[in-house]
Amino acid sequence: MKIGFIGLGNVGAKLAGSLLRNGHDLTVRDLDRTAARPILAQGAKWAGSPAEIAANCDLIITCLPSPAACAEVMEATATASSQASVPARSGPRCRPPTRPR
Repeated sequence: MKIGFIGLGNVGAKLAGSLLRNGHDLTVRDLDRTAARPILAQGAKWAGSPAEIAANCDLIITCLPSPAACAEVMEATATASSQASVPARSGPRCRPPTRPR
């Protein structure tokens, strides 16, 4: 299973690192690519956008600082998912995409 992880802040980086240590195929994304350096050095792949993660991963995990940030990422992911025919899902703290598909 290919896992996409968006948000590599204090908590996200630790969670993503744990996924890697447990042998998962991980692709990551953060607004600040320097935040991803340690995770990339451990073997994760970099995604240029949330849409790229949506198109290439089976599961997406977000660890973002606010519901607004989560909604923004999910809307970008939903747009890519509808174009790639991959269903988008929102987590318990995320609002579903507001644009009709």
